[in-house]
Amino acid sequence: MGQQFAAQLGYPRQLNKTPWKYNKQIAGFKTLYKGVTFITIRGAGHMAPQWRAPETKYAIEQFVINHPI
Repeated sequence: MGQQFAAQLGYPRQLNKTPWKYNKQIAGFKTLYKGVTFITIRGAGHMAPQWRAPETKYAIEQFVINHPI
């Protein structure tokens, strides 16, 4: 649902769904739109902070310091 919502915002897509990595392993997928980045955390579902804490922490840190994931 989140992926559909991001696509329906109407922003131009700059990068199709591609994997992002944490500790040299695929941690999830990202889709870049102009002004918006939609990410998923692989294997986490809605409980990302509990089931994939390191990947979630990394994604949040990258957001806070305004670095691309």
